[in-house]
Amino acid sequence: MKRKNRMLCSVFLALTLSLSLAACGSGTGGVTPPPESAAPAQSARGESSVPVTLKVASQDAADSQAGRLLNQFKESVEERSGGSITVDLHFAGTLGSLNDMIEGVSMGTIDMATAGIGAFQSYCDNMMIFDNYFVGTLDGFVSVWNSDVGQQVLEQLREEAGIYTVGYNLCGVGHVEYWTNRDYDSIESLHNANLRTNGTKTVNLACEAIGAVGVGVSNAEQYNAFQTGMVDAMSLDAANMIDLGFLEKGMYELDIIDNYLASALVISQTAWEKLSEEQQQVIRTCAQDYSDTSGQQYEQKLADTAEALKEFQVKLCSISEEEIARLNEMVREKLYQYYSDLCDTQVLEQAAAVLGK
Repeated sequence: MKRKNRMLCSVFLALTLSLSLAACGSGTGGVTPPPESAAPAQSARGESSVPVTLKVASQDAADSQAGRLLNQFKESVEERSGGSITVDLHFAGTLGSLNDMIEGVSMGTIDMATAGIGAFQSYCDNMMIFDNYFVGTLDGFVSVWNSDVGQQVLEQLREEAGIYTVGYNLCGVGHVEYWTNRDYDSIESLHNANLRTNGTKTVNLACEAIGAVGVGVSNAEQYNAFQTGMVDAMSLDAANMIDLGFLEKGMYELDIIDNYLASALVISQTAWEKLSEEQQQVIRTCAQDYSDTSGQQYEQKLADTAEALKEFQVKLCSISEEEIARLNEMVREKLYQYYSDLCDTQVLEQAAAVLGK
């Protein structure tokens, strides 16, 4: 199993690299049996599936759009499995930070999780072909995901890290977004800014590109540090700021470029292998519904987020458009260098061909 040390730096206040999607715990071991009274489901071949409970970790709030989508997945799985699968959801980082959560799935101590695509790059470099800076658009992401090269990379993540990707979520908005209580009027004013982020690799590199100093922590820890004045800014997408109740009137945001953030729905290989073939098919079918529904919700999420930002009277930092363009270029150069240095050249070229680049 391939492992890489993760840099936990991050970037500072940038508003919406808006339009994302995510953007988006940890627990006790593998698949655990429910009460003995649960009746095993019968497969089409007349075989019975052993009842299991899947512990699922998420950084999202239970009442957020991403949280509601995960609840729909739970209900669908439990119904279609005839009760042989119980889905135990843990929201808002209650099982640990983003990195803890992914590590738990990889090690088999957490059964399932949903997390931003960037969180998996530390386990498989080629996962960067799904990065929002590379694919550029929502349609681009879906095209790469469904392509031969996309599926090969997902299988590589499974082989190298024991993480089996079964679906994606497209209902987040914003990626490298920074929130602060003060105005910033130049790139230089961002240098050495002290911030907190979710710790994903591309966010870390964006931080480095603009000279900010960041530390990756859970969403709740970010907000607590920001509220108490321990840090200058926090980085979280707009949708999560709203869903988690972190957005406050009068906040400043730095709007760099429009993009989106997709999240992956994953299951531990350890947990997957303990499921019967029938149960595995239930997970696949429900994960496909989960992915399709998230795409349908995407446009509405954008509109709802824009309205909420108006309601909270969010103010844009006064960095000029010229400076913003320079910021964008600095971040892009840093990230594309990262792609070309670490991603398999042939994989990168194949993904670029799918995108028509």
